[in-house]
Amino acid sequence: MYPNHPPLSAKPSQKPDRPESTVDDPGLTTCFTAHTHTRVCAGQNGVVSMSAEPDDPRQQWVSQKHTTVSDLVREVHDLVGSHSVVVEGLVKTLTTTGLRLYGLWLSRGTRERRKEQVVVLVPGIEPLIGGTPLVRVDRLFPSPGPRIYLKMEQFNPGGSVKDRTALGMLRAEERVGGLRTGMTIVESSSGNTAIGLTMLAKERGYRVVAICDRHLPAGKRARLRALGAVTVFLPETPVGMDTVRLRIAVADDLARRSPDIVTLGQYSHPGNPQIHRETTGPEIWHELDGDVAAVVAAVGTCGTISGVGQFLRSVDPSVTVVGVEPEGSVVFGGEPGMYLVQGGGLDFVPSIFDPTVIDLGLKIPDAEAFAAVHAAARREGWMFGGTAGLVVAGLARIRSRFGPGDTLVGIVPDGGDRYIETLYEPSWLARHGFDASEPAEPLDGELMAGVRNLLCSLDGFSRSPDDEGKDMRELCERLGAAPALHGAVGGG
Repeated sequence: MYPNHPPLSAKPSQKPDRPESTVDDPGLTTCFTAHTHTRVCAGQNGVVSMSAEPDDPRQQWVSQKHTTVSDLVREVHDLVGSHSVVVEGLVKTLTTTGLRLYGLWLSRGTRERRKEQVVVLVPGIEPLIGGTPLVRVDRLFPSPGPRIYLKMEQFNPGGSVKDRTALGMLRAEERVGGLRTGMTIVESSSGNTAIGLTMLAKERGYRVVAICDRHLPAGKRARLRALGAVTVFLPETPVGMDTVRLRIAVADDLARRSPDIVTLGQYSHPGNPQIHRETTGPEIWHELDGDVAAVVAAVGTCGTISGVGQFLRSVDPSVTVVGVEPEGSVVFGGEPGMYLVQGGGLDFVPSIFDPTVIDLGLKIPDAEAFAAVHAAARREGWMFGGTAGLVVAGLARIRSRFGPGDTLVGIVPDGGDRYIETLYEPSWLARHGFDASEPAEPLDGELMAGVRNLLCSLDGFSRSPDDEGKDMRELCERLGAAPALHGAVGGG
């Protein structure tokens, strides 16, 4: 428990009034509802336009400066009310300078028939960062108990929450002239931040060199290679060792060698928590209409939890902010140790960490985090990385402290696609002493007999390649396959 905040059971029940969002971004984006053909635009200094269907004789336009979101919602609703269009709420946030209104979610008919698809046209990658969905996970956390949502940061274009971090640091440096076209950015990364930086560097004319350890998963290596990043690997280090400080030292040394080389330093850069204070936190708050009892986030650089916590504290001091880290990490104290969750935890406390906005810090063993990852895949159909396992396990630990009327949010840093050969590979889990994967539900007797009769194997195979032709010919015969297929496998 951190100082200056009441215990979880002593939270004030009365929520303060929520501040209104302003519309003041200089960008212009058009949001078009595919089914209703209703267009809403927000542009320079909050000038908002809206039109009904192009062929609708009742088509009307409004272009007026609005000071708050509620003013805009009210006016648009009045305008299209006769058209049976329902204003559903804010469309996905498309700027990264803070929560800005770009459009409204509109649909025709009753509220029971709402949820129209919104199609957004954007000029490049940067506007797509942020505005990630909140997904309710009732099978993972069934009733009774609080409502639990996961904020899916893998829907950022680079596949992780680190797209926000990368953009926040780039924009902060560009504002003060710290970056110029043609410069090289050397950054310590466990993969995701480097992916975000490399992706955004394409639009800005920078080069990215990622400093990583040799345990970087193959999926992240492939992404960095495809995006054109140069990856510098440390010498061999023990499995489970926190290499962050060593990677930072290498990046700092390389950056001193030329005035055209910089290292941004995500563990100390103020642009890291700032972008979460301006985007991630407001998105959670507004998407849930301020109905947020607690937020759980993993700590690594500590930018996400610090920025989100700072925003939530500013709008509602009663929101509980919970940080989770692997056992062996020292952000919440304790002795440093080995852990296999990648991208979460540290053997030091970053300078951007703000403990004043955190109520509770939890330490999660690797086994508990990995079990949570596999439970999410089996029960909800979502594949997450290890840091999301920390978050899901943390939610499981605290949910009993909240009631059915409460809403909890967990922030998922990335998806499981980049950890296929580790977290989702039974041999890797077994090699490290884990049995986190639940076996698939077995086939019933009739299906199993059919599989065997057709010479197919279940969940793997051990036959020699020399047997393939023989088995395929026999399979074709049993299936009564066409002559063309017989010929493809050497049959008559």
